Amino acid sequence: MKSPSRPTRKKAPAPTTPASLSSVGVTLTHAEIATLDRLAQEQSDYIGRTISRSTVLRALVWLAEAKIRPLELRNAIEEEL
Repeated sequence: MKSPSRPTRKKAPAPTTPASLSSVGVTLTHAEIATLDRLAQEQSDYIGRTISRSTVLRALVWLAEAKIRPLELRNAIEEEL
């Protein structure tokens, strides 16, 4: 007589490890720092947890990569120069 077989379990996917972070120096004006602080505070209020300037900058880099066309970025860089 065969013993009842158990249903096979699916393995849980391995948790993804966050990307390692590196510290870099960035030179910003007081107005740009104030803008970062405002954006971080707005998101903190919206999300309900503390958001750092670094988090805002990483999100902006992601948006630039994903949503901004190269020509638009080049135009913004030319304005900055």
